[in-house]
Amino acid sequence: MRRVINTLLLCLTILVIGCTDNKDNNENKTSEYGIVSFSFLSKDNPQLLEDINGIIYEDIIVINSSSISDLTNLIPSISSIGKLSLNGTAFEPGKQYNFSDPVSLYSSNETGGGASYIKL
Repeated sequence: MRRVINTLLLCLTILVIGCTDNKDNNENKTSEYGIVSFSFLSKDNPQLLEDINGIIYEDIIVINSSSISDLTNLIPSISSIGKLSLNGTAFEPGKQYNFSDPVSLYSSNETGGGASYIKL
């Protein structure tokens, strides 16, 4: 009888331990990512006469740069969901970047998903 009671207690202990609330580490992490908007604001770039807004087509950002004479030292205003990197390094808001050549942007989430964008 004692053996049956010990076995039942062991099963009950395993059941209680197995049913405790073990939240998945990814439960509070966002799975969303993406670039919401891309622009060059005249308040951040005094060489611009007006704000220039990019148009996002799936994974390409198009900017009409005909009104920008120098693309080498521009401060972009980028709104994104998730972490953002520019040319492989963490994006720093307020920092000047060179946009004279195509730029690679990558938006990623905390669970490992992400999307690449190219600025033309």
